[in-house]
Amino acid sequence: MSSQYEDKKRYLIKKKLIKSLAGLTFKMHKAGFNHKDFYLCHILINMDDKGESFRLYIVDLHRANLNGRVKLYFRIKDLAALNYSAPKGIINRSDKLLFYKAYQGKGNYTLYDKFVIWCILKKSQKIFRHERKKIEV
Repeated sequence: MSSQYEDKKRYLIKKKLIKSLAGLTFKMHKAGFNHKDFYLCHILINMDDKGESFRLYIVDLHRANLNGRVKLYFRIKDLAALNYSAPKGIINRSDKLLFYKAYQGKGNYTLYDKFVIWCILKKSQKIFRHERKKIEV
């Protein structure tokens, strides 16, 4: 049985991981990179022995594009792939909203942000339907 202290520690590490991934994703897009296959399995975590500090690495870059600016379509595609691959029992809605706020670097949602979130959710549903078709075949 885990103690309340361990639960709190795990929660804080999870928040830190989410914010770090959001920052890394933002930097990737700001630098002009879009991954095209940006699922959580393409994020490696190198954590210290105590589980207190870590570094994130993006892998499987063979399909990545480098452009001057990442268009909204490709940002939505990358963010939807992350959303789709987030483990359902571990990452909840508030974690996803925390990620988006950290990605955007602001606290309040504008109408534009709500539109982008809606697009991300729609694209996530398309990915789900596509993956389900592959399984059924």
